[in-house]
Amino acid sequence: MNKNLASVLLFFFITGSFITVFNSVSASSELVEDSWNTKTPMNHERRAFGIAVLDGKIYAIGGSPDSLEGSFNERYDPKTDRWTTLTAMPTERCSHAVVACQGKIYCIGGSVPYFGPVFVSQGTDVVEVYDPINDAWSTKAPLPIKTGALSACVVNNQIFVINYDSTMYMYNPSTDKWSNKTSIPINTKNLTVRVMNNQIFAICSGETAWAMFMYNPATDTWIKKADPYVLHGIFEFIVVDNKIMICDRPMHVDNLTLSFRIYDTMTDKWSEGQTATKLTKNAILLVGETSGVYAPKKVYVFGWNQVNIDTFQPFTWVYDSVDDVWTTAKPISLKTLYSGVYSVVVVDDIFYVINRYGTVVEQYVPVGYNPQGYPNIQPSTTVDVTSHVPSEHTPFWSFLTGFALGIIFLTVGIIIAIYYCTKRKKQ
Repeated sequence: MNKNLASVLLFFFITGSFITVFNSVSASSELVEDSWNTKTPMNHERRAFGIAVLDGKIYAIGGSPDSLEGSFNERYDPKTDRWTTLTAMPTERCSHAVVACQGKIYCIGGSVPYFGPVFVSQGTDVVEVYDPINDAWSTKAPLPIKTGALSACVVNNQIFVINYDSTMYMYNPSTDKWSNKTSIPINTKNLTVRVMNNQIFAICSGETAWAMFMYNPATDTWIKKADPYVLHGIFEFIVVDNKIMICDRPMHVDNLTLSFRIYDTMTDKWSEGQTATKLTKNAILLVGETSGVYAPKKVYVFGWNQVNIDTFQPFTWVYDSVDDVWTTAKPISLKTLYSGVYSVVVVDDIFYVINRYGTVVEQYVPVGYNPQGYPNIQPSTTVDVTSHVPSEHTPFWSFLTGFALGIIFLTVGIIIAIYYCTKRKKQ
């Protein structure tokens, strides 16, 4: 084989191999466990917008009517770190209930602007549904009550809405009809609801104390459960492993300790978890949990502690409900906290903390995160992934394209080699 032929083959082999390997590396994730990453902010700044997660994407819909920006509709794709402005919601509003059901997003009630002698807002009964596939909105049967203070959840593909006057309504997407359901047995002042085992649990405050009730959709009945111990009235309420956990957010009280109170559905009893640390007044908490699919199943508490009038200490605490143990993780950034935290959203066991105006979006990768599935691996200090990654990674098509190009280059090299060999034989 002459030197020219050898050089040509070497060129094609190296180029093909480089393209294949380069795309394999570029497709790898830069996600590192226990790390914070700043992400792209929303396209349109506003407050009091609704959030829904559907098919691995985050939707931010509506917003503050006093800024006349209450109809914006945006979708965040973790794969590309990009917000896309979609067709606006027909009715401008804020503080509305937003739920995902059967592949669509329902926006229910809320507050709409009213331009009278002075600018005020008033409740609405409007129900609108967004179809992500067609990027289109449609209007559905109105809510039986006009309200901007409501909670909503989905059970067995039925949407349940509870107003803050204790009344409840159920919406059937198949028939586009609302029906009245049994009200919570007490007049509520504050209300938080969660779904567990196809039943609705409501923690609410009455005239004198906090109470918890469980609603059974099959029988349309509320059952009184053991009273939760809520010390300050501002708390986080989550469901983990068929247990309910609440966590106080202390206000205007010094030297309090953070602990979870845990409710066991089997025994109908509350118990105290281990203490995490002391908090001071005005401490802010955001709570979320990992599912155990891509990271160990644990509860994460993000927030900051006001040390003195000018000093704030950010933190991230991790709670293992099985072993009843607290550990610390990398603190949330003060930039996020100072910007006014709004909500924490979990997508494929990755946290996204969004501030109240949508101008700051921070991503947290939990301890032990691995996109190949946590049960199959041992956690390590860092995770560098070169295969399937949910939501936040270079698509498989990028790797496939690079691989195809590599094969093409190698094939061309082989064809040239065969040509030269055949030519030499004829000579």
